[in-house]
Amino acid sequence: MKIAVKELANFLYSSGNLTYEFFYNRDENEGQKAHQFLQKQFPSTSKAEVYIKRSEVILEREIEINGFIDGVHENHLLEEIKSTKLDLEELDEDYHHEYLAQLKIYMALYLLEKELSSISGKLTYI
Repeated sequence: MKIAVKELANFLYSSGNLTYEFFYNRDENEGQKAHQFLQKQFPSTSKAEVYIKRSEVILEREIEINGFIDGVHENHLLEEIKSTKLDLEELDEDYHHEYLAQLKIYMALYLLEKELSSISGKLTYI
């Protein structure tokens, strides 16, 4: 069984509300352009769209979790980028828990893959 990090986070934490923003964030091209805009500004020591996967056997069933980390920076700082049509001032820590969950899953996978004792994460909205 394979599952994307984003799908797992959405399954675990999405609120189920079909908000105004949901319908306006449907344009994936716009979201990709926003991601690329920020990623082009990364320092040369950073990497964008870093593929990660991990397989685990759970209840005698192999499960593969995979996805692309938006940014990997120095000192093991991972960045997850989300685009929004809302004013950034309207966002608070309760906004879309699944986005933070996605970042945390990436951090856990990266920590295990690199055998690190600590890691940092950053959720960036554009």
